[in-house]
Amino acid sequence: MATATLTFDLNDPDDRMEHLRCIKSLDMALVIWDIMEKQRYAYNKLDTTDMTVEDIIEWWNKEINEILEERNIVIDELVI
Repeated sequence: MATATLTFDLNDPDDRMEHLRCIKSLDMALVIWDIMEKQRYAYNKLDTTDMTVEDIIEWWNKEINEILEERNIVIDELVI
């Protein structure tokens, strides 16, 4: 059996961020999955005939932010 061990210095801000990226990787993959599913739904069900581009962008921003919240993904913790 092959094993791998990752070691992080949680007192180091860069290492702490790397640690969060590792432990959040499944949640981030699920966010991508959820967004792709939402895209299929939107393509098939969302009536955009009366929506402006700004309305659609606002709708997508709201949907993506809800998915991120549901999965407890805080982008600023993982990137900045």
